[in-house]
Amino acid sequence: MVTINSVKQAVLITTPPSTFEEKLWAWGVQGDSNELREDAMEKILAFKENGNELKLDLSRLYLTSLPDIFDELPGLVELQLGDNQLTSLPPSFSELKELEHLYLQQNPITSLPDSVVTLPKLETLLIDYELQASLAAQVSAQSSEL
Repeated sequence: MVTINSVKQAVLITTPPSTFEEKLWAWGVQGDSNELREDAMEKILAFKENGNELKLDLSRLYLTSLPDIFDELPGLVELQLGDNQLTSLPPSFSELKELEHLYLQQNPITSLPDSVVTLPKLETLLIDYELQASLAAQVSAQSSEL
């Protein structure tokens, strides 16, 4: 079992991170280190190790960013990110082809990447009212381009 401490001890980043654990650790040491970010790292590691999990709950951890590791979580069906401080989503979100439920409420996100809006299996997208207006304009602009 990989733990946060084993990742901390094993990873000395001198080149751009390439493995899942290196990417997660690189994200974990950015900015202010706090227990809630470590909680997020532990939840992500546990999800990755347990191949039967479909849901990842990172809500209420006051995260200001997310690690760019979602390309390595292809089976993720439900992602709860509510009640954080997220302003954007990482590029690897476009790889969440099985994602059906995404909860982003109570985050200061002002726009979503096109790759999130067009995820093939996305059924539920919970966002704040301000983002709904922005998203409606974004979808409308995409429709008129077709």
